Amino acid sequence: MSHTKNFSLLVLGQIISLFGNAILRFALPLCLLRETNSAIIYSIITSFAMLPLLIGYLIGGSFADRYPKAKIMTFLDLLTAIVCAAASFFANQAPMIPFILLVLGFLYAIQGLYQPAVQASLPLLLKKEKLMIGNAIIQCVDTVDEFLGPAIGSLLMLTLSLNQLLFSCACCFLFSSFIEKLLDFHDIPLSYEHNSAALIIKDLKNTFFYITKGSQQLLPLSSLLALLNLCVIPALTIGIPILIIQYLHMSNGSLGLTQSLMSVGGFVGCTLAGIFSKKMQLHHGLYPLFGISILCFAFSIATLPVFTSSLIYYGITILAFCMMTLASYFNIWFFSYIQIKAPASQIGKVISLLTVLVCLTQPVGRIIYGLLYEILSNHPWIVLFFAGILSVGINILAFFIFVSHRHQP
Repeated sequence: MSHTKNFSLLVLGQIISLFGNAILRFALPLCLLRETNSAIIYSIITSFAMLPLLIGYLIGGSFADRYPKAKIMTFLDLLTAIVCAAASFFANQAPMIPFILLVLGFLYAIQGLYQPAVQASLPLLLKKEKLMIGNAIIQCVDTVDEFLGPAIGSLLMLTLSLNQLLFSCACCFLFSSFIEKLLDFHDIPLSYEHNSAALIIKDLKNTFFYITKGSQQLLPLSSLLALLNLCVIPALTIGIPILIIQYLHMSNGSLGLTQSLMSVGGFVGCTLAGIFSKKMQLHHGLYPLFGISILCFAFSIATLPVFTSSLIYYGITILAFCMMTLASYFNIWFFSYIQIKAPASQIGKVISLLTVLVCLTQPVGRIIYGLLYEILSNHPWIVLFFAGILSVGINILAFFIFVSHRHQP
C-alpha cells in the first residue's frame, strides 16, 4: 500500500476517533457540572484530567517504539469502543460523580497512549520535507474535532441521554479501529521484553539521558515551550473566560463565539505551518514567539478601562484568534523539528517525554494567573502586561538558544 493511502487512512481514523473523544470530553464534564452545580468540582476534575493524560503519554511513547504502531491505534480504539459501550449500560444506574470520573479519566489516558503512536508513524509515512505538512494536517484534524466536538455534543445532548451518547461514540471508536486495521506500512519495532514495567522505566531513563546528554538542541527548545506554557499561555486560557464573563459581564454565547474563533485560529496556524514547511529552519521559531509577545501587550492595551465593553470584547476576540494562530504554528514547528532530529527508534519516546515535560508547567501557570486575576480583578490589563514582559524574556532566551545551536547538525 502506498504511503499516501496509508497517511489518508491514518488521518481518517484520527478524524473519527478524536471526534468521539472530543464529544465525550465535552459532555461528561458538563453532566458533572449540572449534577453537582459546583464550579469547584468541575474545575478540579478538568485540571486533574491531565494526570492520566500525561501518564498515558509516558507509557505510550515506549509502546509506540516497541510495538507495531498501527496495531496500537487499532487496539486502543477497539478498547475504547468496548468500554464506552459497557459504560452506556451502567450510565443510568451508577453514581454520577464516580462514574464520570472513571470514564473521563479513561478517555484522557487513552488519548495519551494513542497520540505517540500517531506522531511516531508520521516519519514512516512521509518524507523529511513533508513532515511539517503532515504534522499540520494532524493538528488541523485535532483542532477541527475540538471545535466541532463541543458544538455537536451540545446538540446531541438535547436529544440523547448520556447512555445513548456513550453508545453512539462507541460506534465512532469501533469504526475508527476498523479503518486503522487497514493500515499497512513498514514498521520495525524494537525487540519485545516480557517485563513491561521494567521496560518502560528503562526506556524513560534512556530517553531522558538522550534528551539531556545525547542531544544539544532538544532540551533547550523544550524549555522554551515549557516557559511559554508557564508564563504566557495560561494568561489567556484562564484569562479569556474571566475577562469576558466577570470583567465585561457578557453572556455565555459571547464566550462561546470567542472560543470558537480561537479554534479557527488554531486551524489557520496549522495551514500556515503547512505552507511554510519547506522553508523550516531552527531560527524560524523566533517569528511566532515575537508575534506572541506583541499580542500580549496588545491584549493589555485592549483591556484598558478607557474603552467600552463592546470594543474590549471585539479586541479580545480578534487578538485571541491571532494568538491561537501563532501558538498553533509554534507547536507544529516544535514537534516537526523534534521528529527530524530524534533517532527513528526513539521518536515515540522522545516526543512523549518532551510532551509531558512541557505540559507539566501548565497547571502551575494556571494557578498563578488565577491568583493574579483574582487579586487584580479590576485591573486585568496589568496581568496581561506582566505576561507580555515575561514573553519578552522568553524571546531573549530563544534568540540566544537559536544563535548558539544554529549551525549544529
